[in-house]
Amino acid sequence: MKITATVKSLEEILKTGNIICYGEKYIKFDGGAHWFFDNNNCIGKNIEVLKSISAFYNYTLIGEHKEICGFKREWLTDIKEMPDWEIDTPILVWDEDLPDTNYRRYFAGLTGNGKIKAWDDGATSWSGNENWTNWDHAKLV
Repeated sequence: MKITATVKSLEEILKTGNIICYGEKYIKFDGGAHWFFDNNNCIGKNIEVLKSISAFYNYTLIGEHKEICGFKREWLTDIKEMPDWEIDTPILVWDEDLPDTNYRRYFAGLTGNGKIKAWDDGATSWSGNENWTNWDHAKLV
């Protein structure tokens, strides 16, 4: 699963509380955790993160130089979990307004705003002639 999010401004992050001190390159939190933001320079940017196994952070970013930066959920906006499925993977799709109506389709990709694209009428990339429909939700079958 690919997860993208936008990091809030430093001012917004500082308002979330539990902060003991704030330095030029780090924030120290109650409980001893530190967040170093200078190395990643990701404030206000859209980033790709992983779900974290840390007790303190919800998400983790591994930078270019293998440095690790943790993020709490409240420091991020526009969190989107997007599948990283192969094209033509069998899926079930449905829309928000008809949650109990599922259709069998093949995965065709993602739109720019993260919606699921599925080939129309059971077609695949081989037979779909670039005819697909956008869906609100999908799951693997």
